[in-house]
Amino acid sequence: MAHRLRGRIALVVEADADLAAAFAADGACVLLGGGVGEVHGPSAAIVALDPTDPDAWRAAVRTCVDRFGAPPDLLVTAAPPTPASPPTVEALRTAYDGGVVALLNGLQAVAPGMRAADRGAVVAITGSVSGPCPARVAAAATVALVKCAALDLGRTHIRVNAVEPGSAPPESVVRTALFLASDESSWITGTAVSAGHARD
Repeated sequence: MAHRLRGRIALVVEADADLAAAFAADGACVLLGGGVGEVHGPSAAIVALDPTDPDAWRAAVRTCVDRFGAPPDLLVTAAPPTPASPPTVEALRTAYDGGVVALLNGLQAVAPGMRAADRGAVVAITGSVSGPCPARVAAAATVALVKCAALDLGRTHIRVNAVEPGSAPPESVVRTALFLASDESSWITGTAVSAGHARD
């Protein structure tokens, strides 16, 4: 269904431009932060964003207000690829920073605006659960944070879910993220959905 996200403002972080473009094509205004590639159009913009920096997240929210007239009511985060490596402290810290820390910073930045609007949806795309050990550990921690945040934010109609890419093709990950961001999944929160298992 086209334009399921009309009137919504999406902050999309650490994702590639194809995912951001899909949100824009489905009707959302999109701010791509710290992503890969470019997204074009009057309802799309790009901002530099270090996902480990809380101040950068707050600045991105202000950019949404300046550019689109309101804070984001959709947040999409994507864990960056994790190189194959032994499970060292440094490797785990890097994977955590790109996944769990980024998601927590994002939640803290967007929650005030979502609470004020009494609605919102957060979609966290985890690292591969079949990838290197640091990615698997960070993915499990991301899902745990999703479940905790869903309980905390649910009373103000903010849904929080995760997408587990597995071996699904990128287009399946995009379709699943769009579904979880849209009102078609209004009854789903605190859940990790395998990519490709959601409705188109």
